[in-house]
Amino acid sequence: MNSSDIYVKTPQGEEAMTQRTRVVQRSQRMVLILVDGKTRVAELGAKIGDARLTETALKELEAGGFIALSGVQAAEAPVLADRPLVTPSQLSRLSTFGPKSAQAAASPGAATVMPSSFSTFARPPLVKAAPASPGAHEVNPEMPEKADVRPEPRFPVGKLMAGALGLGVLAIVAGIFLYPYDHHRASFEAKLSRQLGVPVKIGEIGPRFMPGPMLELGNLRLGQEGQGRIEKLRLPGLWSHLRNQEMDRNDVIEIHGARLPMEYLSRWWAKRDPGAPARIQVRQLELLMGARSLAVLDGEIQRKTDGSLQQALLHSADRSVRLEVAPQGKELGINFEASAWKPQPDSPVTFVFASAKGILQEHSLRLNSVDLRFLDGRYEGDLLIDWGAGQGMAGSGTLHRINTSSLAALWVPQLKMSGELSGSLRFRAQGNSPEDLLADLEAEGNWRVEHGEIRATDLANAVRLGRGRVARGGITRFERLTTDVRLAPSGIRFSNIQMAAGLMQAQGYLDVDAAGDFRGRLEVFLSRSTGGGGALVKLGGRLPNLEASIQ
Repeated sequence: MNSSDIYVKTPQGEEAMTQRTRVVQRSQRMVLILVDGKTRVAELGAKIGDARLTETALKELEAGGFIALSGVQAAEAPVLADRPLVTPSQLSRLSTFGPKSAQAAASPGAATVMPSSFSTFARPPLVKAAPASPGAHEVNPEMPEKADVRPEPRFPVGKLMAGALGLGVLAIVAGIFLYPYDHHRASFEAKLSRQLGVPVKIGEIGPRFMPGPMLELGNLRLGQEGQGRIEKLRLPGLWSHLRNQEMDRNDVIEIHGARLPMEYLSRWWAKRDPGAPARIQVRQLELLMGARSLAVLDGEIQRKTDGSLQQALLHSADRSVRLEVAPQGKELGINFEASAWKPQPDSPVTFVFASAKGILQEHSLRLNSVDLRFLDGRYEGDLLIDWGAGQGMAGSGTLHRINTSSLAALWVPQLKMSGELSGSLRFRAQGNSPEDLLADLEAEGNWRVEHGEIRATDLANAVRLGRGRVARGGITRFERLTTDVRLAPSGIRFSNIQMAAGLMQAQGYLDVDAAGDFRGRLEVFLSRSTGGGGALVKLGGRLPNLEASIQ
């Protein structure tokens, strides 16, 4: 290295000025700061006060690619002898590196270089001995500079090891993603089919690494015709699956996005499988009863060490629907609760509260303790839901204070009737949809309606008009109405009607066919104070206005 060489910072050196981690040694960083593309090597050494340290740092910075020769040679620059080196006494006026008292006075012609008190090595600076004669350290243009001896480049062992490690990691990652996972498809389909009790077909299979290495099965179809589906089934322990080893029972399986009939779940929960995982987390499970959606649930399924079901705890996202299934003797007990629940998104009825307890079987659900709050009233009784070959439901119980107006709007929308309905109810229906169930519904019971009215006819007016005249429409108010009801797809029959309406009493029957035509007869009695007696009133026509006339 020539004392007249001039160095400049490379782009890498400029970047190192802002990132202290690039140049860690303080001596190198100090020299790198002073390199400006104008100052010679000798001048840098004089500024720092240690020529050997400066040259060593310059060589290391050049080897690291932080500086490079500027291309301006000493021959092109003014002779160094004509430009005396800056002495410590001169530097003391411009530098704050050390106290002036530590510097020796020097004459302009002196070449004695005193060490600076600026040091980065936490030890006293080395003091060079003064030259034997003046000018001994001045640069003589006629004297050749000492040849620049640079160290032989070292073999880059560290870089080779880092490169080999990087290639190894890339090879492992490539091997994981390029591994033929389809070779395991058939074995997983057979295992899942055995555990669930229905045929299973897997759409996709591959690895997943977050939150940990696992095998992910996607687009699963369950059943002969794909009645059930699972979007994602995640199995922890990727390496175990690739080696065809059994899963650790403590690993948690995840199900994300599923549409499963209750029949599949009941069959799976009732099955004892010693190889089944202890815990399965469920997200977005749409529970089906036949073709009807019950709810979309999250939760967890737990099994005992012998593979039998311990419990299944499922709930909706807002926890308004909760389902618990656990062994009850040799059967599976079920406990269901819901609030502000609609059995179907477009259901005309919202259950303010619903609770039921019973037994879950493969093709049916027997609920022997049902409490439903709806239409401002309540139903208590039992319920059987069957999703086998004859899909449908049946039940019996008691109605309490049902809003008659809301109930009539469901069955006979044109009938405007109010009051509070109570009484017994027995019903059955078959069908795959709410519309099919309503069309096939059969029910019977003995009902009592308190404090209501019928906005279709005025029975008292028909009696007052007498024979030969027809009373159309009107309102009949009553304190109490009792009747036996029978509902069938062909229509509704109200028999044994008993009505008490102040000074008027009536009894008889009324039929409504599927087309909405009314026909019936009521024997109406008025008290003597109204000036009337008994009369047989014939009812007919269609809603909203019926025709009433004396027979």
